[in-house]
Amino acid sequence: MVLISALGCDGNHWNKTLPSTQDLALIRGYSEVRTSIHLHSPLSYDACDAGNSHCLSDLRSALCSNHIDFVFLTDHPSHMAETSFSELLLSIPGDEALVDTNGSIIGNKMTCSDYHQIQIMAGYEDQLMPIGMTNHLAGSSSDRLSLYTQQDKSQDPSLVSNLQNLANAIVIIPHTESRDLSYLKTLGVNGIEIYNLHANINPNMRSNFLGFDYFSGLIDLTVYWVNPYGKQQPDLAFMSFLKVSPIYAQKWDALIASGSPVFGVAGNDSHQNFFPGMANDGDRVDSHRRLTRWVTNHFLVKSSTLVEIKSAILAGRGWIVFEGLGTPIGMDFHSQTHSTFAEIGATMTLIAGITTIHVEVPQLHSQSPRANALQEPIITLRLKKVDSNGIETTVASSLGNSIDFTVQDVGAYRAEIGMIPIHLKSFMGYKNSQATEEIPWIITNHIYLK
Repeated sequence: MVLISALGCDGNHWNKTLPSTQDLALIRGYSEVRTSIHLHSPLSYDACDAGNSHCLSDLRSALCSNHIDFVFLTDHPSHMAETSFSELLLSIPGDEALVDTNGSIIGNKMTCSDYHQIQIMAGYEDQLMPIGMTNHLAGSSSDRLSLYTQQDKSQDPSLVSNLQNLANAIVIIPHTESRDLSYLKTLGVNGIEIYNLHANINPNMRSNFLGFDYFSGLIDLTVYWVNPYGKQQPDLAFMSFLKVSPIYAQKWDALIASGSPVFGVAGNDSHQNFFPGMANDGDRVDSHRRLTRWVTNHFLVKSSTLVEIKSAILAGRGWIVFEGLGTPIGMDFHSQTHSTFAEIGATMTLIAGITTIHVEVPQLHSQSPRANALQEPIITLRLKKVDSNGIETTVASSLGNSIDFTVQDVGAYRAEIGMIPIHLKSFMGYKNSQATEEIPWIITNHIYLK
């Protein structure tokens, strides 16, 4: 292995883990959980380097380090379709099989060395991305491979329905950036990716689908990893390329306006396969630990069960977090009419001038990396409305304060929260000017006011 040399960052402490979600706020009886969606295990043909026997242990260790609560694996069909369902769940001796009422194995529970527990479900990624499957579709492995790889796109709507009804899957469109909007409208899927890490970092995908330059951040990204001056923290390499393309919002808004209230998630898309060199923190440049902390999905649940987390995802009761910037605590987004509340993803009847929307300004978790306890990021809140024509407008904004907005118009409302991450400045070496620029932190799903 190549060792990418560097020293520490000015002696400041860098926390390589994410805090447990048990520390996060309890909201009207809901607990907040952290999920990883669109993640590849060694079963994917392009995941892990050839001959790397540590890939499974690396992945399991990463999930523990980042205190992921629920994992939705999405392996490529070429190996996934030919593998028995119970073998898709990364289980090793000592794990607990999760079963349904018929006694069939539908998930796996692993316990970390700090007793944190992670629940894992299977799925796949091709033209469709069904997650939380409880079984394969019927047929031989070659039959399944033919279905899962979408060889006949005219079958997509029926395949979506079969995955939802026969495999109990939540069906998501991956890589929304490259998919035709008119085609998306025909599928009847539950959700779409509104960000994909792979697309954001891949030069061709950036240029062809996201509307970004081929890769102006390539040199900066390399400097974070090579770290010639001993000042760059490799976990902040994403600062060189992280942008959320407007193409995601355009397609999301249009789908909602067409009567398809799909939820949005962020695809982590970690493979641990593109750069086996070691960074100065002792981890691979492309380690699952590093990439699975960069972007996560948080959901509100009443209990820590597979049924409840799937219900929360289907309801869109959550938000994506670019958690490489730090973990938010106290996040809340809801609407209220008199004493009745509507959570994220829910629909509420609007009483103009009475119904309100609240966006709480989240704080940085105390265990998030920072140079000292007094350095806090600058946080901006924006409340956006999508109307029946798919037109998006910002109806309220705030710098560092919560929003309480009295609603006059029907529409789908979401919150977007940006951050100027000055708390990370001393970890960024000669690129510390990036700590003075706003970067996305949180994007919520919608509240629908009818």
